[in-house]
Amino acid sequence: MESGTVLDGRYRLERRLGQGGMGEVWSAHDLRLERQVALKLVLARLAAPAELLARLTREARTAASLQHSGITVVHDVSEHAGTPFFVMELLAGTDLATLIRDRHPGGMPVGRTVEMALAVSEALAHAHDRGVVHRDIKPENIMVLPDGTTKICDFGIARFADATTLTAEGRPLGTPSFMAPEQWRAEQARPGTDLYSLGCTLHAMLTGRPPFSGNQHALMYQHLNAPAPELDPERHGFPPDLCRLVGELLRKEIGNRPKSAAAVARRLRAMRHPAPPAPRRPPAPPLPEPDGRAGSAHPDSGTAAGRPGPRRPVKPPDPTVPGPVREPTVRPPKPFPRRRALLVAGGTVAATALGVPAVWGIVSEALRGDPPEVPHPAPAPGVIVSGAHLWCHALSPDGRTLAAGWENDLQLWDVATSRLVRTIPTGHPDDVVDAAFHPKRPLLATAGGSGDRAAKLWDLTTGRLLRTFSGHKRSAGLLAFSPDGGTLATTGYDDPPRTWDVESGRLLATCGTGGRDRILFSPRDGSLISFTELSSLLTAHDPRNGRLLWEDSIKSPGGDTITSIALSPDRSTLVVGEGTGITFRDPRTGEVVRSGRLDFYGRHLTYSPNGRLLAGWSIDRVIRLLDATSLKVVKTFTGHTEDAAHLLAFTPDGRHLVSATSDNSARLWKI
Repeated sequence: MESGTVLDGRYRLERRLGQGGMGEVWSAHDLRLERQVALKLVLARLAAPAELLARLTREARTAASLQHSGITVVHDVSEHAGTPFFVMELLAGTDLATLIRDRHPGGMPVGRTVEMALAVSEALAHAHDRGVVHRDIKPENIMVLPDGTTKICDFGIARFADATTLTAEGRPLGTPSFMAPEQWRAEQARPGTDLYSLGCTLHAMLTGRPPFSGNQHALMYQHLNAPAPELDPERHGFPPDLCRLVGELLRKEIGNRPKSAAAVARRLRAMRHPAPPAPRRPPAPPLPEPDGRAGSAHPDSGTAAGRPGPRRPVKPPDPTVPGPVREPTVRPPKPFPRRRALLVAGGTVAATALGVPAVWGIVSEALRGDPPEVPHPAPAPGVIVSGAHLWCHALSPDGRTLAAGWENDLQLWDVATSRLVRTIPTGHPDDVVDAAFHPKRPLLATAGGSGDRAAKLWDLTTGRLLRTFSGHKRSAGLLAFSPDGGTLATTGYDDPPRTWDVESGRLLATCGTGGRDRILFSPRDGSLISFTELSSLLTAHDPRNGRLLWEDSIKSPGGDTITSIALSPDRSTLVVGEGTGITFRDPRTGEVVRSGRLDFYGRHLTYSPNGRLLAGWSIDRVIRLLDATSLKVVKTFTGHTEDAAHLLAFTPDGRHLVSATSDNSARLWKI
């Protein structure tokens, strides 16, 4: 087939996405419904009888009728010049095989594995209950979307190709590393067949490889006769229940495997709460106390009696590197640019509005190395961390972990206990100037400013670098993730915002010209909203192509320039701080809905999770809580000694507020 070919008078082939033994996958355009689709051509090596083709087409249409969030939608089944083809939804993301190969060659984190296997087993249960067996469950047929959603592909297609090729060549078609014993014996596939393949897939997810390897003859012998390799909880560090489940799925006789995909799903669901235990990490070394308690001259700063005092960030020794570790030379603090405006709770607000994913609870436990039965302490107000040369801060979506840039390292601190839980050497040649947590997955992005003009993406469960986003000409100093986590936006003081595909690292668009002082994504329509303080220009761009959607040159009621932007949790309102003025706008159009005046010069604003309060930071170093409707001040917090704020964010339950400023400290306040 060639690009431009129109199939069935409706589907125009545009770009070949892949090719294999079963056929070809194309990106195509549905001329009738004006939409992009994926089209898979099934290329049987020899023609099958017409009656068989007709029966298989009916079966494929039955499979196409499956409606489940974990199953790729099949829109149509037809043929072109005797070649059957399937029309499916076009998915943005990557297949699980690529994810394992490129990002987790030694195995995926247990928590993520359980979540994905649960999604697959629930989708299989839905299909099996309707009499549909997949026959080719493998990592290549499991798609992982940018928001972490898992979908099974090729329902109905495997049966079509299997039967036509078996009829033509007298042998079964499948993927040898993931085929069940009964498939090797050319027996009829049943629901238990999919469960065996799921067991092979689970083994690959946990270890980076399927249970058996070798050429086709070796694989056939092993799947039919050799005991499956056991996963040892002690040696591998996997939960015993998960190891037992994988062993049962890989039993040779179909009757000895779990009874159903629904039963597998129930067992996996039970493993999510509490989170699977991980091997305990060595505790962080004792941290030296600073010469004096930061903020001790401010009795109203909220430091609780008995709470650990502020700690100076230090580089802990890496347990994987033998030998002594030299203490770094601490440079004097740098003055923080007043124009700088970091991501003020944008990721946190979006995560709160959309719901914090369960995976963050698993990540929080894994970072700390705590057994799940140990309750996490309730946060106590006070200083979370203080010390020289802290450049940036970000709060995790679950509100339990604070990211702080210290020189060119990224430190992760426990908000409740003020404990350093991990240090990531980022490799940025200069200071880490911003950080942003992924809203749905255990990932974190860092920016290196003008030193390397790049942003980097990290796996928090391993500390491993996943991707580098390069391309800024002068600096990459501000970061923001889209609400679904599929897009990362970067910008700098002199460079316009750029958007990137998180999965592939591909540059999507450049949005406008000139640097920005703040960027955020609107969850309502996905637009990228930003402002420039000096020119007082507020803009919204389409992050996919950089198209300008709207712009407004602000002239506020107070006669000031833009100083802050934030989104309400229900996504309906964009609040724009304009010095002593404030406007509430429709984020889709930028139109002003209402305006008001503040009793202070507000530099940063952020909404509480329920949308009833606004927190504001002012140049007088006071944090104010406002009634979001009346704009009346209901509470104040004092204690910071500098006026350039890095972070102002509510915890997801709305009971605490986290702040960080250029006085090199981060503090926790009780609402």
